[in-house]
Amino acid sequence: MSKTPGASARYRLDRLRVRHLRLLEIVAREGSLGAAARELGISQPAVTLLLRELEQVFEAVLVERDARGARVTPQGHRALERLKIAMSILGQALEAAQAPGTMPTLRAGCVQIVGFTALPDALARLLAQGELGYTRIREGESQGLLRALEAGELDCAVAWLDDSTATAVDLDRFSIEPLWSGQMRVFAAAGHPLARRRQVSISELAQWPWVVPNPGSRTHAAFERLFLNGGMAAPRPRLVCSSVHSGAHIVAAGSFLGIAPDNLIARYRESLSLRILRGDALALAPIRLSFFALKDAAAFEPVTRFREALQAACIGVSR
Repeated sequence: MSKTPGASARYRLDRLRVRHLRLLEIVAREGSLGAAARELGISQPAVTLLLRELEQVFEAVLVERDARGARVTPQGHRALERLKIAMSILGQALEAAQAPGTMPTLRAGCVQIVGFTALPDALARLLAQGELGYTRIREGESQGLLRALEAGELDCAVAWLDDSTATAVDLDRFSIEPLWSGQMRVFAAAGHPLARRRQVSISELAQWPWVVPNPGSRTHAAFERLFLNGGMAAPRPRLVCSSVHSGAHIVAAGSFLGIAPDNLIARYRESLSLRILRGDALALAPIRLSFFALKDAAAFEPVTRFREALQAACIGVSR
């Protein structure tokens, strides 16, 4: 549990300047106090003084120096993880002060499926309520979005919560709220030979070409798990495609098989004549889409409004 800084700690923090914060990041990147001095535009004795002041505030050795240069210590790296967020927030504050209008900027990350399910309705709700300020939406894969959120590059993220994200980031740093649950399904074109079968086996799936998203994505992991659960290694996909929309169209056009959340297949079922394949071995564990924000920023008003709008929109998505 984090502690509220006492009077002594607050006094030490008040002595910090932006140069102090930048110093540690430059040393970590360049491995040299001389490089830090050049980038900050000050003398090397001055940068040595900055480092001494910084270590006094943190009451820890943050940088080790020897004949080969300077290295950030483990304590320094732990401090730097949070300082990067602080520097990002300072940049946001400058940008917000210069932005037109009175509504603060919101930087949100979303996995692709949100862009054609809950996101449009959520944004329409905010716009109708007069609560949609300047908003940036970054699409990506769950792990990358959550790492960006950890680094302070995003204010919130809508991503899959599963074992892969749990091992990629420190979930204890996030405020997490569920949005909706679904299921990963194998699908094919309506005219595909397997679409007419009542029971499809894992070995039969391996005989057809696959189109799947990039390795590291939640859907690619589900593709591999499907075959591992059936006691065999996943075949090498014939096609890797980062766009779930393009993947659905490619499956609809011929012999390819695909795997995707049931919401995506339902969206294209009629327009592209897609069908979910049937078989006892094709069942996968439920998937859960969640709303993530750093605990320290979860009460940021644009984040709160965006989360509430998404939660309302997801009620319709999950029906």
